[in-house]
Amino acid sequence: MQEVLGNLAVLPSLLLPGIQLVSNFLHRLSILWQNGMILLRVTLFGNLEIYLRISHRALIWSSLPAPPGKPQNPRVTDTTRTSVSLAWSPPEDEGGSKVTGYLIEMQKVDQFEWTKCNTTPTKIREYTLTHLPQGAEYRFRVLACNAGGPGEPAEVPGTVKITEMLGKTLHILTPIASRLMVRQGGVIRLTIPIKGKPIPVCKWTKEGHDISKRAMIATSETHTELVIKDAEREDSGTYDLALENKCGKKAVYIKVRVIGIPNPPEGPLEYDDIQARSVRVSWRPPTDDGGADILGYVVERREVPKTAWYTVDSRVKGTSLVATEYEFRVFAENQTGLSRPRRTAMAVKTKLTCKHITVRAGGSLRLMVSVSGRPAPVITWSKQGIDLVSRGIIDTTDSYTLLIVDKVNRYDAGKYVIEAENQSGKKSATISVKVYGKYYYNYTWLLEYSQCMLSRSKKFSHFQRTSVVLNSTRLFEKSKK
Repeated sequence: MQEVLGNLAVLPSLLLPGIQLVSNFLHRLSILWQNGMILLRVTLFGNLEIYLRISHRALIWSSLPAPPGKPQNPRVTDTTRTSVSLAWSPPEDEGGSKVTGYLIEMQKVDQFEWTKCNTTPTKIREYTLTHLPQGAEYRFRVLACNAGGPGEPAEVPGTVKITEMLGKTLHILTPIASRLMVRQGGVIRLTIPIKGKPIPVCKWTKEGHDISKRAMIATSETHTELVIKDAEREDSGTYDLALENKCGKKAVYIKVRVIGIPNPPEGPLEYDDIQARSVRVSWRPPTDDGGADILGYVVERREVPKTAWYTVDSRVKGTSLVATEYEFRVFAENQTGLSRPRRTAMAVKTKLTCKHITVRAGGSLRLMVSVSGRPAPVITWSKQGIDLVSRGIIDTTDSYTLLIVDKVNRYDAGKYVIEAENQSGKKSATISVKVYGKYYYNYTWLLEYSQCMLSRSKKFSHFQRTSVVLNSTRLFEKSKK
């Protein structure tokens, strides 16, 4: 059996003799096909059904659905200086067909004609009209539509003036987390939905001071957002948002913490309880925990002279560990990651390829010494206790140090001492330098007499001499060694 529902027009010839349908009791009419026969099912109020057999199909036809009723509760939800927002509820009577949308019409108070605001019915039960002249007054009405067309309009009570709606308090629309944690180098993004009439003025501050110049702030009618890229540890703190309009003030506070990797554990690494197959390694906590609690320490060992490191313990809670190796490094760990390692301090080593150097007068003296140590040692060059920074050029790297002295003379001969020092101690080496060849001198003497008075006796007048200057006087040309 197949059933088709709809509004049916029933002719008197369709009814059996003596049967009359009373419209007040009619609830639904439907057509049924059963074994090639056409039946008219009449459902009355009270669930009473009557079946009528149709002998001629041409005597039945279907009418169009009726238009829906009026939308319920049309109202104004918001107004600004250039817009108005409307809302309504669906009609109680859909007219036998589903409501497909709504039309909105408006009328100026000094005009008679209604103007359509939308040509295509809107499916949602709210609508905002924009670009309206400020201060103008309108009437609005809403019509529901279905397959039968638009129904009767429901008018918004009274007239609506296009002006800023006052009297609405400020609102933070969604709960805001009071704490935010961001990794160093990440992005701080604080987005807060807001609502208020008039549109509130938003001001961001950090602990009572102006926000960093690196911060970008954007504010609309519905949101305000603060963004700081490449977050630094200094960006940690309490960020304050103050909202204000004619209706009042409101504030929200968000604590932001920027965390990074901790500093290396404080050194040097210390050793005690040294036994045949073990040693106790100790260190101090890092000076900076990176903004997060230290979860523990990672200790690694290396067999000298191999280069591979192996983990002794992946997380040591204290600041000491008993192990059986002699080369160690320790990492501090927080929830961001591992710090740079603190390694075993290594004594300074120097390597001289030659302890006696001979150089020709007027030439260049170059002394290169291989130096190693951990931490990197501080290098000083001296000759007879005098620092050579002003006499020569010193270049130092992680693996060597180089002293350069140009245009050497006999006064550059002697013993040169290099000293290297770090936390593990100090070491020095001495290089003997001899200078051979002829020496050339070119002196410039400046002879200057100050102004003087010569007096022989009272009988003679005073004589006055001016200063005498002799420049570029060569005293001697050559001298042998």
